[in-house]
Amino acid sequence: MIPAKPKPRKCKVCLQPFVPSRSIMPTCGAIKCQQEFALAHLEKVKAKEAKAERQRIQQRKVALRPLQWHLNRTQDAVNLLRKTQDLMAGLPCISCGCTDPDAWTAGHFIPVGRSSGARFDYANIHLQCHQDNFFEGGRLTDYEARLPTRIGQAEVDRVKSIPHKRTWTREELEVIYQKAKAELRELTKAKG
Repeated sequence: MIPAKPKPRKCKVCLQPFVPSRSIMPTCGAIKCQQEFALAHLEKVKAKEAKAERQRIQQRKVALRPLQWHLNRTQDAVNLLRKTQDLMAGLPCISCGCTDPDAWTAGHFIPVGRSSGARFDYANIHLQCHQDNFFEGGRLTDYEARLPTRIGQAEVDRVKSIPHKRTWTREELEVIYQKAKAELRELTKAKG
């Protein structure tokens, strides 16, 4: 059986039509076109390798950062997510009930300093005005009084029973961080 003759195609460099002698020829037979195509392909390969190297360096830098940096980055992402969720739901400050403070924060029912185990638990973090969270010690009595109406008594009991001591690993923090960022993206996409 005689092989079929290749169909004409355009050269990827000079854009002139040609009939390829092999089925995989991307350019016409001109040496100039072949050289230019090869150089462009080489540049693409080099750019791809450089990008991969930059990503490897970035990953190594992140791995060398102290655990506290990972804790702070994850806490910021989780707090931003919880603030955004509560703001989009139109919820007031959990402690005082105000709806128009100067600034909003994400307040913890069980403070981070007292329990590292409940640090990233969404049921432990709620929208709180800056005044209550930073200047009034969180107003935990009022916080606790309003919390069952927001999440239910069973969830409050669960949060209270979370073990206080918890040592987080970089891998766990990275998973929590990525999950919070993804949820925040979905939330803002749905809002947008």
